[in-house]
Amino acid sequence: MILNYLYFKGVELGIRTKSYSDYPIIGGAATVTMFVIFNFSSLLLLAMHFFNFKVEINSTIMAVVVYGSSLLYYYFKGEKIVAKYESKRFSNKLYNLHPVIPVMGLPALAAGIELLIGYFFYR
Repeated sequence: MILNYLYFKGVELGIRTKSYSDYPIIGGAATVTMFVIFNFSSLLLLAMHFFNFKVEINSTIMAVVVYGSSLLYYYFKGEKIVAKYESKRFSNKLYNLHPVIPVMGLPALAAGIELLIGYFFYR
C-alpha cells in the first residue's frame, strides 16, 4: 500500500514538474525503486549482522532488476492505482499532501534507518 501511494505521488510530482509529463510512470517507478532498494539493503544488513553471513550484491544489477520489475508492474496496474488515489484525494488530508513531502521524505527516512543500522552494528 505504501508503495502504491509513493508511486501515485511520484506520478503526480512528475506531472507537476513537467519532467515526466509525457510518460509519468518513469517518475513513479523511480521513486518506488529508491524506497525498495533502501529497505532491502537495510534488511540485508540486519540479516548479515544477526545471522553472521556475508553477501555481496552488485548494486547496479539490483537497481536495474528492481526498476525493471516496478516499471513492468506499474505499466499494467498504474492507471488503476492513480484512479484509486485520485478518488480518495478529497476525503483525507493524507492524500492531498504536496507530492515532494512523501517522494523525498519516505526514501530519506529509509536511508536514515539504513545509516543508523550501519552506524550501530558495523562500527
